[in-house]
Amino acid sequence: MLFVVLKRGEPNWSLGYTFNEKRKGKSLGKFGQLTLAEARGEAETIRAMRRDGTAALSLSSLTKHSGMAFNVPFQDMYENKLLKQLKRPDIPKSKYYNNVARFIGHLKVEQVNAFHIRDILNIITDSGL
Repeated sequence: MLFVVLKRGEPNWSLGYTFNEKRKGKSLGKFGQLTLAEARGEAETIRAMRRDGTAALSLSSLTKHSGMAFNVPFQDMYENKLLKQLKRPDIPKSKYYNNVARFIGHLKVEQVNAFHIRDILNIITDSGL
């Protein structure tokens, strides 16, 4: 865990780690908004996730989506990003609902694991899509 002062002059807590043989860095939060004890706690949580083979996602993102069905974050992304950015937003929507939602859409975000994703990718690959 590091204490870093960014070029903008803002002090931050930061964690460096290796995941999938690649060096990564994660900002834990701004100094003053996060105490040393809180930064250490978040760093330990990320280390535990890494030991379990989970990418160090934003803890606030995990907390924000905790308890939600998997379809909810997709619908939010679709309405707030894909509809605005893509000429044909119906394509990713169709792919999601035909290939992903029927398997994990009803599950809570925290229930989805690597085996679910692997099975979905295998089905898509086998179908030749």
